[in-house]
Amino acid sequence: MIPNSKMKGFTQHHFRSGWLGNGTKKHKSDAHGGLPSTTFPSSTSGKSGAGFTLIELLIVLAALVIIAALSLPFIQSFQTTADLATVAGNIASTLRRAQSQTVAGQDQSSWGVYFDNGAKKFILFQGQDYAGRDQAYDQATDYPANFNLSTDFAGEIYFYLYTNTPSAVGTITLVSANADIKTITINSSGLVQINE
Repeated sequence: MIPNSKMKGFTQHHFRSGWLGNGTKKHKSDAHGGLPSTTFPSSTSGKSGAGFTLIELLIVLAALVIIAALSLPFIQSFQTTADLATVAGNIASTLRRAQSQTVAGQDQSSWGVYFDNGAKKFILFQGQDYAGRDQAYDQATDYPANFNLSTDFAGEIYFYLYTNTPSAVGTITLVSANADIKTITINSSGLVQINE
């Protein structure tokens, strides 16, 4: 018990704030009767674990370059295959257009298609032969320079006026740079069909 002589000037506030009678201050835990609290240093060093080192970035970049290099041939092959399908579709649609314009008697003339592998194009023309055509009506379509096109007929075909009947029957063969092949056939009734 604290003597009365030492209680002078010692208010209730001092007890609440944790001051001892001898003028020293108690620890926070002492005020509640427990042991003194102890603060331990943080186990982290202060350095952030987020982020990448230069070596890690270089490794990632090298991996991406390798993946891209390995994927490029497959991408190019896929693009060539897609181009082959597009060209074959364009040839078939041009033949069908010549046929439909002939059946309709557009400009009172036959219409045909000429294949020029040297110039890498095929041409929709008006008339019964390419040499005697009216060049004002020519509509040329190019195809890739590394494609090869051949026919088992004379290289041109037209349709007889007001009919579906072609001037020739046969096959157009289209070969891509990676040796994929598509063929377009025309039969005697004028049916145009794309084959693998």
